[in-house]
Amino acid sequence: MNLGPSTKRNWQTKETSVIQGIKSNRKTLMKECLSFDLGALVFSLLSTILLLLATCIYIGLSFYHLNGANIYSWINGSTVVVLGIGAIVLFCLLYLFASLLFNAISTSVSTNDKAKTHLSLRDSLKKYFVPLFVILFVCWIPWIIAHYPGSLDQDTIWQVLIWRTQPEWYDHHPWITTALFGSVFDLGSNLGSQGIALFLYTTIQAVLYSALVSLSFCYVLRFSVPKVVWILFFVAACILPAYPSFASQMVKDSFFVLFWIPFMLFFIEGIRTRGECFKSALPLVLFIASIIVVILSNKKGIYLALPAILILLVFVKPNTRIFCASALIVPFVAGLVWSNILLPAWNVDKDPSKELYSLPLQQTANYVSQYPDEVTQEEQAIINEVLPYENLASIYTLTSADSVKDTFKNPDNSTIVSYFGTWINMGFKHPDAYLTSLMGTNYNLFTPVVPFQLKENLNQDWVNEQVAFFSQFLSNNITPEEAQTRNAKTAEGLAELHIFEPIRSILYTYEKILNYTPLRFVNSPSFFAFYLPLLMICFAISKKAKGTQKEMLLALIPSLLIIVSIILGPLVLSRYCIAGLFTAILIASLPWILKRAKS
Repeated sequence: MNLGPSTKRNWQTKETSVIQGIKSNRKTLMKECLSFDLGALVFSLLSTILLLLATCIYIGLSFYHLNGANIYSWINGSTVVVLGIGAIVLFCLLYLFASLLFNAISTSVSTNDKAKTHLSLRDSLKKYFVPLFVILFVCWIPWIIAHYPGSLDQDTIWQVLIWRTQPEWYDHHPWITTALFGSVFDLGSNLGSQGIALFLYTTIQAVLYSALVSLSFCYVLRFSVPKVVWILFFVAACILPAYPSFASQMVKDSFFVLFWIPFMLFFIEGIRTRGECFKSALPLVLFIASIIVVILSNKKGIYLALPAILILLVFVKPNTRIFCASALIVPFVAGLVWSNILLPAWNVDKDPSKELYSLPLQQTANYVSQYPDEVTQEEQAIINEVLPYENLASIYTLTSADSVKDTFKNPDNSTIVSYFGTWINMGFKHPDAYLTSLMGTNYNLFTPVVPFQLKENLNQDWVNEQVAFFSQFLSNNITPEEAQTRNAKTAEGLAELHIFEPIRSILYTYEKILNYTPLRFVNSPSFFAFYLPLLMICFAISKKAKGTQKEMLLALIPSLLIIVSIILGPLVLSRYCIAGLFTAILIASLPWILKRAKS
């Protein structure tokens, strides 16, 4: 077909216009990405420093087998040059990545905000909940079946032994979980199989997790979250082994996160509506109930929930403040009644609060190991009232503060104050010792190359070993015969069935293959517990957040408190990081959720 000259000119004009438009968009995008952005700068700078320090520790541990104050001793002059160049390249790449991502989020939020309506939660549940729940749980079933009768942690065995040694009841672990796990095992003994009771518990817990994760997706789908965002996180929940592993594990952290998810849902909705959602009785009661269980099921729970609620109380509308005040006062009173009235009435002794001092105690031990000649006689005397000074250098381990923390003498408050004064003075003299100690116990949190550590197979030898180990701490007030009976009863019927060994082999092979792909960086406690919240915090302070900075920063306070609690702890275990794992979709969707607060 022959075209006339005028038609050809029109087509050429349109083609030229389109090409110019594309070039213009590219120039605009590059200009946006290369322009100064505070959020992208903070993210790239913090990430570069932490990744560099943590990766050096990872290399020292994995390749040079160092595990002490000399962890950085493998670094020489040429290594410093290589690391410096690598840090500059990494910083530039991370800045470009963050800037591009923030720009994409901002553009998407602005586009989706033009929608006039969005689904109610009820409609979203009707439309999405059942298919999401079914797909998710079906993906988790192989893990549940393969690990019959269930999965548990060594601390769970310790808790069951505590429960079965009534003269030595104490709340080193949250008593609510000790009583729950012990009661489940007692039920199993009455049924004739502890394994059946363990399977029932872990399966019910996995069902609840699947329902809560599906509920979280239904919640975010109300706010026009882009498909690429929620589908990626849903696929991750289906294919990453950490999800079914911790959802179906009898461990205190999994029980805690079961209530942390609804707490986060209510907290974010409270920020979004400025407290309006709590005018209805049911949401308020459920919110209060979730806060109470969060406090009772985690030794740091009161420091994770109540500071966030206090800030929420200041932020909400004046006419909703009384409702939010009840979410602060009722859980606080419930926690006091639990620890000061109910536990003593049940003859449950309080355990000294060693966890809160883990980081400074570890830093002191590292200082004594690195600079023993610079510790004065006065400093030695003060330290010795808190820790056994002469033993610190020998018991110090870089990656865990447990060995140091367990020697804590539980001194009075005045001694603690004197110790912290000494700790501060020593820190000013050698901050490098404190930084090394901080990175040593937390390198897993800052290094996304370390994947989630899943529970190994529950074989009988492992169970017997753990029972024998923890039994020695709980046999002072009972006869050897009673201890032997208790131990045999606790270890019985927990071994996994050999018939499912081929399925377990396939699952662990799949996990290994997964960790040899780029998904290794996502399949890590570091990504979910630290870098994803950090990314959202930096977006909140970015100029591209466009008016939702305050709401986003407030909504991220609970996640920030989780990060602080992990950093201040004795070490980083995978189970400490699953709060970020199971609330990842909520954190990633905050820009779209909170934009609606302005509508």
